[in-house]
Amino acid sequence: MKLIQVFKNRHGKQYENPVDCVITFLLLFTTMLLISISLRYYNELLFHSALLFSGWFALTFGEYMTHRYLMHTKHKEHPLVDFNHDHHHSHPTEIKISRIQRFLLLIGCAILIGLSIWLHNYFTLVAGFLCGFPVYTFMHFLLHQKSAQKFLRKLVKYHIYHHCKYPEKCYGISVTWWDDIFRTVPLNPAPISQRIIDFYFADDNPSKKNNLHL
Repeated sequence: MKLIQVFKNRHGKQYENPVDCVITFLLLFTTMLLISISLRYYNELLFHSALLFSGWFALTFGEYMTHRYLMHTKHKEHPLVDFNHDHHHSHPTEIKISRIQRFLLLIGCAILIGLSIWLHNYFTLVAGFLCGFPVYTFMHFLLHQKSAQKFLRKLVKYHIYHHCKYPEKCYGISVTWWDDIFRTVPLNPAPISQRIIDFYFADDNPSKKNNLHL
């Protein structure tokens, strides 16, 4: 009954209750797992690819929920909510992960994938989930590079909306689909001006270091 109610009441409305988000995710994730399992009897490569993708899919949901319900919580005094997130909104190009850290994360990701190939079992699902974090860090870095406008156009647009006008919208970093599914996208967004683009991609002008709006 709860599942039916969630989908019945969600037409055109933003998901507000995190429980509804979790229910929707579980339905999608379970469907993906069943498809993955069915592929095992058809093609091993497709089976493990589907498991890897399913694990990453789960990580993107965790990323969305953490960003929305922890980093943007109204209760900032909570000890679990100390991500320096407000500073990043004011200084979007200042990302606190170094190149060495990203390289180590990439090495860790390669090790996990190699281990999943060696084990050749459902650990591939876990590897997909854990590899999602390096993907997230690289994606967040890319979203603040001007070149990303060419091949990550929608994702960059959502991220600019989140930084500069709609901090309670567009929470996805690695993907946009959770914002689309849970309807946390502005209905009639303001156009993105060149002034905003300059602020978002280059935080070197002192006059731009305060929160700037569209």
